[in-house]
Amino acid sequence: MVNVIGLDFLGSTLMLAIRGVRPHYLALEKTIRRTVEPTIATQLPGSQAEVTASVALLSDETTDVHATIHCEAAASLPASLAQAVTAEIENRSGCRSKVLVEMSPCQSHSTLRPQEVIPPERHWARSPNLAETPASGRAKP
Repeated sequence: MVNVIGLDFLGSTLMLAIRGVRPHYLALEKTIRRTVEPTIATQLPGSQAEVTASVALLSDETTDVHATIHCEAAASLPASLAQAVTAEIENRSGCRSKVLVEMSPCQSHSTLRPQEVIPPERHWARSPNLAETPASGRAKP
């Protein structure tokens, strides 16, 4: 058991350090992920939704977030949901962000024909002061 704990903790920490991942970036990613999920949950009252957030840090102050919401087929997204998530990320972490919120309607049992299935909805929002980024992923000065 000591070997497993030692190898898991020390080995993974060492590998992250060798690959250049710093604790600051991990903490920032956790903060953003923990901001996205409750913010979306509060914007969708009364519906059971599973939220999955993928965070890509482009720099210390810039991030891309892709949130997927799995919920009932009858539910709909508020038009300002992505904008609310962007504002909350900026308030809590200080990062400017581009957020994509995607809803995947789900049913555990259905008698609908394939042509009656509701297509997924997508909403985009971008921080007003987010500079366009070239292909290298770094913000323009």
